[in-house]
Amino acid sequence: MDSVLNYPTDSLHQIKMREYLFLGLLGLFVSACSVNYDIPPSSVTEAERIIVNSYLNPSDSIRVRLHRLTHSERGYTIHALTGAHIVLKENDAVLFDAVCIDSVLLLPRHPQAGATYSIQVTYSGLPQVWARTRVPSSIRCKADYSSDGYRNLIRLTSFDIARCEEESLWITAYRQRKDTVVDQYPDLYANNGLIDMVNRQVGTRIVNEQVGAMYHIGFLRIKHKNLASLTELVFAPVYASSGRDTVRRPEPDKIRVKLITATPEYDRYTKTLYEQKTMIITEDDISSVFYKPQPVYGNVQEGLGIFAGINEENYVFDLPERERRIWP
Repeated sequence: MDSVLNYPTDSLHQIKMREYLFLGLLGLFVSACSVNYDIPPSSVTEAERIIVNSYLNPSDSIRVRLHRLTHSERGYTIHALTGAHIVLKENDAVLFDAVCIDSVLLLPRHPQAGATYSIQVTYSGLPQVWARTRVPSSIRCKADYSSDGYRNLIRLTSFDIARCEEESLWITAYRQRKDTVVDQYPDLYANNGLIDMVNRQVGTRIVNEQVGAMYHIGFLRIKHKNLASLTELVFAPVYASSGRDTVRRPEPDKIRVKLITATPEYDRYTKTLYEQKTMIITEDDISSVFYKPQPVYGNVQEGLGIFAGINEENYVFDLPERERRIWP
């Protein structure tokens, strides 16, 4: 499935700037000291472990990716893990119980909504790991599209959360050509107090009277506790092409809105991953010397990674001819 964090970003460039700034300041501080001393070895001692990553989505076949975290001369490295013994169960019925000769376990079977899944991975020399999750029923709604000037407006109403237990709702939007996704909209303008503020930004102008000037980067997140109060959600997906973007993209003819019903495992993992990715220190920020990494949630016991169930609903709308002509 498409990642909700797959929007355009300058994260790698900014991370490099943070590293350069840190090294420069470190050199300045060390040279300014009146007393020389040896810097002790790092106290970080991360154990070598198995990494399991899998989203169980009824729209896709079951796929589990395996890696291993190992020590290296420069710290730690991640390698594909082959030859691990995997036990995968659906409602305690065994789906797979054998050694996987590849680093990816792919089964010709789709996860079932309402089912519970568990996994156990064993590999010689590494601790055994295990995880458990449930695949939720999808949250559905009535979706409408309209074009207001040069902006696309999406109106979602009549949310069906009757089968929702403890899930949250994530909403993303994509531009596509025929059935192929071209780009994820990086900015979603919305004025709704039920949307989580974790990725909210203040724009420089009001895009539309209904959505205002507040926008959310990449996704709209509705916490589980707010779902019962959600009756209507209007948002405007906006794409601003970068000046560095020299790739000519195909002209779109559709817009796709995706509703992701997220289990607590997926919800916590994606939220903390976003927070970790966006903890970027700019080159003129002296506070970079106090940078503290943001831990990313994982539910793989004795290991690393995420094993989470999700479900999704997609709503596709045809773009009018005018919208196609203004495609950047």
